[in-house]
Amino acid sequence: PLGTFRMKLNGGPGTHNGLKSIVDIFGEDFPRLRIGLGKPPEDFDLAAWVLSGLTKEELTALKGVFDHLPEVLGTRLDNLKTKRSSSEP
Repeated sequence: PLGTFRMKLNGGPGTHNGLKSIVDIFGEDFPRLRIGLGKPPEDFDLAAWVLSGLTKEELTALKGVFDHLPEVLGTRLDNLKTKRSSSEP
């Protein structure tokens, strides 16, 4: 959904062509952040939706995410690293 985000330390590229290129070069072991832009209107090309400009309402909704992102990213990365290191043999 618009204004939400998800973080993880590693993983595959899914259907994201940009991530496919990065994974081909560096492998899957790097953190990634996904920020929700909402669902496209019905019958709207997904790539065109993601690359389109944002409305004022969408920018307002995303502002809250960007305002808190540095603090949240630090905390989440610390938590993910701790979780990952505790699960390693």
